[in-house]
Amino acid sequence: MIGSSWRSCRRRPVLSATIWKKFDFEEAKRVVSLFLTELLEFSEQEKRFVEEFNAGHYTPNLLFDDTTIIERVESHPMALWKIQHLVKK
Repeated sequence: MIGSSWRSCRRRPVLSATIWKKFDFEEAKRVVSLFLTELLEFSEQEKRFVEEFNAGHYTPNLLFDDTTIIERVESHPMALWKIQHLVKK
C-alpha cells in the first residue's frame, strides 16, 4: 500500500545543512521574483484574450496560430463551462 510506505520513510531536507548555511534566501527570492515577472508579462494578444474571456467570449485563436491546437482547445470543457458561468452573472 502506497499510503503506509511513505510514512515510514525518513524525511530529509532538500538542501544539506552545509549548503543551507551558504544559501542566500533573499537573493533566491529576488531571482525568482524577477523570473516570474518576466514570465508573466502578457503580450497584447494575451491581454486581449483575458479581456475577451472575462467578457464571456472564448477566443483561443488569440493565443495560438496553429489551427490544430485551436481546433482542440476551442471545445475544451473547462473553458466552455467557465464561459457559460461568466455569462450567467
